[in-house]
Amino acid sequence: MILPGAGYVIQIPLSDTCTETAYLVQPASHAGRVVTGVILVHSAEENIFCHSAITFADKLAEQAYKVIIVRMKISDQDVEDCRNREKMGRVAEWFRVSHDIQRLAAIGFEEGADAVFDLNDVCDQFDCFVAISPIGLRSATTWTPKLPTLIVVGEKSSFCHTAQFESICKLNEKTKEDDGLNDAEKALVLLRVMKNQTRDFAFSDITNEDAVTQCYAYLLGWLTQHLHRFTVAACTSDTDPWWPQGRNGPFLNVGLTRWRTLRSSWLIETQQRSSLRYSLPRHEILSELYNVQRTFDLPHPTRLSDVVMLLTEVWEYQK
Repeated sequence: MILPGAGYVIQIPLSDTCTETAYLVQPASHAGRVVTGVILVHSAEENIFCHSAITFADKLAEQAYKVIIVRMKISDQDVEDCRNREKMGRVAEWFRVSHDIQRLAAIGFEEGADAVFDLNDVCDQFDCFVAISPIGLRSATTWTPKLPTLIVVGEKSSFCHTAQFESICKLNEKTKEDDGLNDAEKALVLLRVMKNQTRDFAFSDITNEDAVTQCYAYLLGWLTQHLHRFTVAACTSDTDPWWPQGRNGPFLNVGLTRWRTLRSSWLIETQQRSSLRYSLPRHEILSELYNVQRTFDLPHPTRLSDVVMLLTEVWEYQK
C-alpha cells in the first residue's frame, strides 16, 4: 500500500496468527540515535490512514520522534475497550523492543483521545499521554489519571459539556489546592481550552493558524518535559512563552523577562555623582547644543549639567 508521506505501512505481530496494520515514520538519518517514540491513535472507521494523521506523523518525525499510527475501533463498550488496551500494550512492547524506544507517548485525536483515557491499565508501557479534542464516549465513568496527561479541547466542542470534562476541571482545582502533593503530582493533568475553537480545530482543512500553532506548542512542550524529561532551568519563568518554531528554528529565551528584571540590580553605581549645579546662561547652552553635529547614546536619564560637562569634554578633546 502506497500512501502520501515520509513513512510506510508495516505489519505488527500481535500474536502467532494475528497482525496489526500500522503506519511507521522514522526521522531522517541526520537526527542520530532516536530513543523517543510516539503512538498516534487513529479511528478504525476509515479503511486507510487519513491524510491529516499522516501529515501530523510526518511533522512529529521532523522533530526527531519515531511515530506509529495505529487504528482502533472506538466504542463505549467495555469489551472493545479491553481489546484496545490489550492491542496497545502489545504494540507498545513491540515498538520498544524492535526500534529501541526507551520513552514512549500515546497521542489521540477525537475518538482516539477517548481511547487514550482508557490506557491507564497499560501505563507501564508509556511515559505520558496527549488527548486532543476528545468526544467523551465514556463520560459517565470516573477517570483517574496515572500518568502525565495533556488535554487540549476547543471551547465550542461538545466535550466541554460532559460530566467527564467537569470531573477533570474539579481534579485540577483539587490538586492545585492540596498542599500535601508535590509538583509532579500537581502537574499530572494539564487542561488547555482553546478559545472560540470547535472540536476539529487542530486537524481541519480550514483552521485558525494561531490556535493550531499554540496547540502544537503545548504538545511539543509536554513531550519535551515528559519524554526528554527536561526541567525548567534557573532564572527562567514558567509563564514566559516558548515557541518551538520547527526543525532548525529558533527557541525564544523563556527567562528573558526575569533576566531583564535581575539585570537592573546588576547595574550598580560605582562613582558618586556631584550634586553641584553649574550656573550657565541658558542662551550659551542652547547655542552650543545647536552646534553639535552628532548624537550620543546615554546609558540612563542624565541631568542637563551632566550633558554640558560631557559636551565640554568632547570639545576639549577635539581641540
